[in-house]
Amino acid sequence: MKKLKTYISFLESLKLNDIFTAGERISKEIKPELYNDMKVPRYMIHKVIASLANSTNDPDYTLENWNMIIKELESKCGPFLGELKRSGSFPVFRGTQTKQPTNIKNLYHKITRKDRRPKDTPSDTQKSLDELFYEYFEIEPRKNGVFTTKNYGVASGYSDIHSDGSEIFFPIGEYKYIWSEQVDDLYSALEDIADEFPEELDRFSIGETDIDIFRDLISTYEMDSIELAERQEITFLCDEYYLIDANYLAPLLIHLGLL
Repeated sequence: MKKLKTYISFLESLKLNDIFTAGERISKEIKPELYNDMKVPRYMIHKVIASLANSTNDPDYTLENWNMIIKELESKCGPFLGELKRSGSFPVFRGTQTKQPTNIKNLYHKITRKDRRPKDTPSDTQKSLDELFYEYFEIEPRKNGVFTTKNYGVASGYSDIHSDGSEIFFPIGEYKYIWSEQVDDLYSALEDIADEFPEELDRFSIGETDIDIFRDLISTYEMDSIELAERQEITFLCDEYYLIDANYLAPLLIHLGLL
């Protein structure tokens, strides 16, 4: 935590009344050398600063609580924490409608739902997409995956309306993930394809005549190099996972050597 006093001093120098709505000002006023030292995406600076404020000043977030959380994560999520540390990757967020509290405050547990029913994508389309994913990668991420992103704001859009936002995601035990540099959100990409080929595609369904259009898209995916992902959708394959309150983002970044 050698940099912590520097960041707190910077936070206090801004004299902001509402740290959560001050992202634009923070991004403009932050000193370049401080930003470079933080090693985090510029669009996430405001959330990092906000979590610094909360994790150091809010009584709901204590060093004792954080130490219990990180001990549990190191015990159950060692492989993923190890990858984040080795690669220097920024953590990922997940928005969810439900989450199960644990006996550790601000730490939540979820079992991955198998045979997931799509919210927007037609079921036949999801099945066809998973067939293509299986052809290339031997996984079915649309049916069995957990969707995440490094963009806190995007993930929060999928959270319960009564929650404070999204949480930081950690797969428990062994895991896989898949993402594409060309796809921020697969559903939106499908809509774009449907608009481009309106005669061939009806509600972006996949038939024999247009399968190559979707095969080209799926072929852009990869199953490694999470550190290169930015705002893209990252889909994890795991049996269960933890979520931690995003107000612990700053202590986590310090633990990972990114802050």
